[in-house]
Amino acid sequence: MKKIGLSQRTDFIESYGETRDCLDQKWAELLQSLGYIAVILPNNIVEPQSYLKALDLDGFILTGGNDDDRRVRLENAILDYAIERHNPVLGVCHGAQQIQRYFGGMISGLNSDLHVAKRHDIRTLARFSAYQAEQLYEVNSYHDYGIERGQLATGLKPLAIMVDDQSVEAFCHDEHNIWAIMWHPEREIPFRAEDKALIKTILN
Repeated sequence: MKKIGLSQRTDFIESYGETRDCLDQKWAELLQSLGYIAVILPNNIVEPQSYLKALDLDGFILTGGNDDDRRVRLENAILDYAIERHNPVLGVCHGAQQIQRYFGGMISGLNSDLHVAKRHDIRTLARFSAYQAEQLYEVNSYHDYGIERGQLATGLKPLAIMVDDQSVEAFCHDEHNIWAIMWHPEREIPFRAEDKALIKTILN
């Protein structure tokens, strides 16, 4: 079974005085349903390249959540490592934004009334896995920052846009096996067939 590394958000628990890495348990459930082993990556790795090399993972998912200096450092190291070894990467929400920043792009504030804890329509610009080209799909949304159309970093190609404000909802890299979506496949109940097919296509 392939081993897939997942990055995590960081939360400070004031009542315990602890900084904790956090990940929705649904991620492990989703990956297990696809025949993968989820390997959870801590944010405070001292030498991330050596750590990743020792784990010898088959692919990576940069998950959703908040920004944190240690998390950003780890995710940049993951992208360096994955590009060097031709490993696939999927960025989800925050992970998509981090890929955009890694390649030199900008993140913009979006209308929270359209994007925070909402469902909205996206239009696909190209086919990617089970998502057909030039079709409308309803997806979940939990972000107030994103990527405006025309702001994608050099080398990134848009795959889907949000219908109402034209922000980028999915993209990929022209050369590397790096993909990104702004919705959360782990939060769909049941897991969506198109998302499962997409993850399988990328990580295989």
